[in-house]
Amino acid sequence: MTPSLARPSGPRSTSTRARRLAAVLTLGAIALLSGCGDDDKPRPPTTPITPIPPLSGPLAFARADSTVLEMGDSLRICCGTWDEGFIDKTAFKILMYDPANQKGGWKLFVLPGEVMLEHAYPLPTAGVAQYGQSPVNLFVVDFERGNEAASDEEDSRGTIVVHSLSCGPPVRIDASIDAVLASEFGDGPEVRARGRFQAEAAPDDSCNFGY
Repeated sequence: MTPSLARPSGPRSTSTRARRLAAVLTLGAIALLSGCGDDDKPRPPTTPITPIPPLSGPLAFARADSTVLEMGDSLRICCGTWDEGFIDKTAFKILMYDPANQKGGWKLFVLPGEVMLEHAYPLPTAGVAQYGQSPVNLFVVDFERGNEAASDEEDSRGTIVVHSLSCGPPVRIDASIDAVLASEFGDGPEVRARGRFQAEAAPDDSCNFGY
């Protein structure tokens, strides 16, 4: 079944943007709070997120005016529920961000049970919904310019290709992106994403971030 490529509208679109922005904005707080609190309180064991080997082929992002959109280099990568209570599907999730929310960030979500490897998924991808969304979705936030862009916006174009991935452990992904992402804010500026992203890492114990 080919999912609808129609852009979400009305309350769903507003709710989706709110979910995305809230998830990104809370990352800095999560990173800071994780190091605070009562030292005498027992803490659950955690698994360090150490790339094995280091990340290679980083994606390059540019704004519509050709300026470079610099991204944070903090990584979270895991397999878990897409967005509990909203989309209860298992997703391969990547998040690159800046805990201080000064640099930009991006998220790539892949449905491992539905994605076809080496298939060039054209943009726009289907709007994120409980049923029918595309098996790949990319979202970018530009804090400096106050902009958000996503692969499911109707004016987005280009392709996303997943060459390989595994929920591991360790988790692994190899994906190529050559796309122009339309802004989620009406006639806001586009964001260009291009490159090949490869990573192998221990899974993140906390996989509770949504798209």
